[in-house]
Amino acid sequence: MQRTVMPQGNLFAVLGLDESAGERQFKEAYRRLAKKFHPDVNHSDPDAAERFKEIAHAYWILSDPRRRKAYLAANSHFSVDQAGKRRKSDAPRKESRDPSAKEPHSRNGKDIVIKLYLTLEELAEGVMKKVKLRRRISCSDCEGTGIAGGAKGGLCPSCKGTGKVPDFINGSDALISCRKCGGTGIQPMKACSSCEGLGQSLNDVMITVGIPPGSSDQDRVIVKSQGHEGHPGGEAGDLQVIIKQKEHPYFTRQGDDLIYHCTISLTQWLEGCELRVPSLKNPIALKIESGKKSSGTLKVRGRGMPKNGGGCGDLVVKYALSRPQKISKKQRSILKRLEATDGFSPRLDARGWCAREHEQEARD
Repeated sequence: MQRTVMPQGNLFAVLGLDESAGERQFKEAYRRLAKKFHPDVNHSDPDAAERFKEIAHAYWILSDPRRRKAYLAANSHFSVDQAGKRRKSDAPRKESRDPSAKEPHSRNGKDIVIKLYLTLEELAEGVMKKVKLRRRISCSDCEGTGIAGGAKGGLCPSCKGTGKVPDFINGSDALISCRKCGGTGIQPMKACSSCEGLGQSLNDVMITVGIPPGSSDQDRVIVKSQGHEGHPGGEAGDLQVIIKQKEHPYFTRQGDDLIYHCTISLTQWLEGCELRVPSLKNPIALKIESGKKSSGTLKVRGRGMPKNGGGCGDLVVKYALSRPQKISKKQRSILKRLEATDGFSPRLDARGWCAREHEQEARD
């Protein structure tokens, strides 16, 4: 099923008319502008051909009641008066000579937002990642016009858009209405089958994204002009990459610090020990003194995540005494014998009560 091409923008302003214009006004405006901007007549203006195609397209939409009604419904937000002030409809479009200027009826492309899952190591070092995404770009088959046959699809090849062809009548030369287009100067247009008349199509593309060192979960990396393309001639949107940090087998992250949780055995706690803990680079050896608290925190400066202003956060090691969930009869027997030895049984005061902690420490 063919779709009618409905261009965006103010087509009434292109013809220098308002919404109250009728069929006769559309035809008169088209003939007047076609004579002025036809490329076979206007050789001095390099933009005449593009301007003529715009005029022809506007006439094709507005001269047909059904297409005009659909256009008005789709563009009810557009102000004819404002568009007329922005550019005189019968003046050459000189602004198109400026490559940086947007087309008068253009629309900017929308941003594309994706999530990118990265490891803690990738976030620490920074990484270049190739991402695959669906991006709306100009249709190559119709050159972004949405019309089958591309940019030339709207002009009648017989009369070249004038609506008149030469003929020999009653022994003299004359101009008669073109039979190919019915005197409109425009051949019937069909929507491009590749993009269904939209002028754009969705394509799979690969884009390289640079992730700076020290990036965090939920950070956004903006890649300019890599979103959906504008149409026609509008600025492309941006690609927004939302960083998602993958769960790490060892570390949790708090700002620029890395947190590592571990346990020590009863023997390690009593005798003191050297703990080997991982880091994002090389393992680190940390010493726990004998008889310290059964849980504590050790901090290694500069072994965390990179900071934006330079330097790195810390590696924070939180250790705790391992407590068995269940004790066997054999283990219970060993603990009973151990408790009976000096230093393992609780200290008692003169009344036979357990001494308070600071009193026991004072006696030690």
